[in-house]
Amino acid sequence: MRPDIYFHVGAGRAASRWLQEQVFPRFRGVRYIPRNRFRQSAGIIATGGDLPVLVSRQLGYREFTPSVSWFARAAPTARPILVLRRHDGWLRSVYLREIKELRYVPFESFIDFERDAGVRPQASALFRERIRVLEEHFEHRPLVLFFDRLVANPQGFVRAIADYVGASYDETEIAFRPVNRSLATGNTGFCGRWAGAGRSRGGNAPSTPRAAGFGCGRDGSPGTSAWVSDAWRRSGS
Repeated sequence: MRPDIYFHVGAGRAASRWLQEQVFPRFRGVRYIPRNRFRQSAGIIATGGDLPVLVSRQLGYREFTPSVSWFARAAPTARPILVLRRHDGWLRSVYLREIKELRYVPFESFIDFERDAGVRPQASALFRERIRVLEEHFEHRPLVLFFDRLVANPQGFVRAIADYVGASYDETEIAFRPVNRSLATGNTGFCGRWAGAGRSRGGNAPSTPRAAGFGCGRDGSPGTSAWVSDAWRRSGS
């Protein structure tokens, strides 16, 4: 008899690595297949067993549909688990990673809301499309969780996943440290650095749509994220 299968489709900048390294390996009563064995998961599942199987893989926007399609052929009855993040916080994190690991580009050139001519295509942030792909490929609708809930209550977030997959765990074995320090501190550090950079160039503190998109106010304090949120509401993502 085939076991119940759960497929955590990890999104970038949504605590996927933390779940894969700190949480899932400590689940008891499930057979966890880590991200580095994803391509062997079909064969492992085929061996059967009594325990439910939890497969986890972080998928970028380019590989999302091909990888989901591949896994669905082996396990069409799998129950997907998807963690999403507000577009403003997600774009902020992705953009900061771009600056840190690759190169600096102005935010307006990083993602272009009007002409879609940026470094990162708008399609990479169409979260509704990811849900549609999962619904089309699997018999069960995905369990969609939100990063904000993880930041506010990590213990409750982990408990929700454990209850869903039927796992038990010892909470003392999991490192519940801040998942995203910029969110935990209200983005004050990032916004302050942005404001300082603007003043050092002889300009104003962040007041452009780019800065507003990061939730920064004119004085460098955390402000609203209306620009990014409104743009993506208009796009229907």
